[in-house]
Amino acid sequence: MLIAGRAVQGMGSGRIIMIIGPGPSLYNNPDYRLRSSSPQQRGNYMAVVLLIYEISVSLGPFIGGAIFYSTTWRWVSYLNLPIGGTSLVILYLFLHVKYKKDMTFARKLQRVDIVGNAILMTGTVTTLYALSITNPWSSWHKLVPLILGFLAILLFAVYEASGLPTEPVMPCRLFTNRTSVIVFINTFLNSALLFEVVFFLPVYFQAVALDSLRRTGFALLPYSLVGIPGAAISAMALSRWGAGMVLNTLLPAFQAPACEADQAAATATWCFIRTFGYVWGVAIPAAIFNCRAAALSGRISDESLREQLVKGSAYQLAATQFIEKYPLEVQGEIRAVYREALQRVWQIAVIFAGLACVLVLLEKEIPLRTLREIKIDNFTSSFWIVFSNCREIERVIIRGHCIS
Repeated sequence: MLIAGRAVQGMGSGRIIMIIGPGPSLYNNPDYRLRSSSPQQRGNYMAVVLLIYEISVSLGPFIGGAIFYSTTWRWVSYLNLPIGGTSLVILYLFLHVKYKKDMTFARKLQRVDIVGNAILMTGTVTTLYALSITNPWSSWHKLVPLILGFLAILLFAVYEASGLPTEPVMPCRLFTNRTSVIVFINTFLNSALLFEVVFFLPVYFQAVALDSLRRTGFALLPYSLVGIPGAAISAMALSRWGAGMVLNTLLPAFQAPACEADQAAATATWCFIRTFGYVWGVAIPAAIFNCRAAALSGRISDESLREQLVKGSAYQLAATQFIEKYPLEVQGEIRAVYREALQRVWQIAVIFAGLACVLVLLEKEIPLRTLREIKIDNFTSSFWIVFSNCREIERVIIRGHCIS
């Protein structure tokens, strides 16, 4: 039931992630009647979005730990119901987007790259399965699905470049220059590192420091809260100097080389690889962590616990309540194993971060375009767009009549 519920939640949250990112950026999407922001302003909009995101992330661990500590873990799921209901009401009252309604539902389904999505999902699931099982790396049980998964991902890239899909998941025309490819890779690395830290810092506080859930939530607050002023500073830096922090500069950098007609596809592709990085940011470190803990399990004197680590249960057992059940001597052995396993995880993270830093040096600077032209059908509802972008607009077209 939990797996089925998580699948439904994933489908819904995946759509939300894809919508929030493009929201302030798709000002030239053919499905929209108006342009809402210039390329120079996208960093500011993304900073606001990420500011709310960082506040939620900072409060989430504390609230979740307090709920689990005071009541039951089920309330962590129940809490989503009033929050989701409130969000639906807010969307209904305030989100009024004009779009073309002449496309039928059948036509919308035809636009979906079903084959490409199926190949990608097959490759991802197969590879994640290989990383999640606890067999040795030399075992065919791990090698076969791992190889098949990578081959499926390679097949996905070939299929997308073949021209067979009318609207591919990842249009290859977006990767015709060095900067786009590097931003694409760095988006994946940044997303993976972000979730690696989010998921494995609590392991340290729980399994090594033996903190309570509530104290773990407090310990994670500095990591989360530093992003709040960081988002604001990064937005100002991006607008003034064209540079800033990683989180809200990657999307404008990926959009800049793309033509106006490809802005929707560029934003959707960027959001997709960001979400893809989140998945691998948990799967890869978890596999490394479990394998390293299994290799060090010989240091633990308790036979039953040693067998659990050998079976790959180190990550799921990383909890203060579990470790404190054992004698002090065994607790010291467990904490030492977890400490060294985490050390290997952070070493891999440093390698990923170093690779991203090296790749940044190879990027080419691309100036952001200005909002040169805006088309208006409804003057009253669109006046604020012209007013807010008056310094960047060179031509305004109102109902077919050009006003310079």
